[in-house]
Amino acid sequence: MLYQLAGGHRNASAERAQAIERETKLMAKASKGRLPVIYRTDLCEACRSCDFAAKCLGDRVVVSEFPIVDARQLELDL
Repeated sequence: MLYQLAGGHRNASAERAQAIERETKLMAKASKGRLPVIYRTDLCEACRSCDFAAKCLGDRVVVSEFPIVDARQLELDL
């Protein structure tokens, strides 16, 4: 499903986009910022056009660009 969403082949519901945003925030924190946050506006057209989302996210309301991260960068410090 994430492949379909990322490729623009499917559009997530507002609820699913919110859940993905919440979980990627946790993953970004756990990886010390090496993994990006995927905002709901990246996945859901309704969220992208929502005035509330624009107010909350500011400049991030536009579709994000994600860096290429290799496996070595993902290793967590234990």
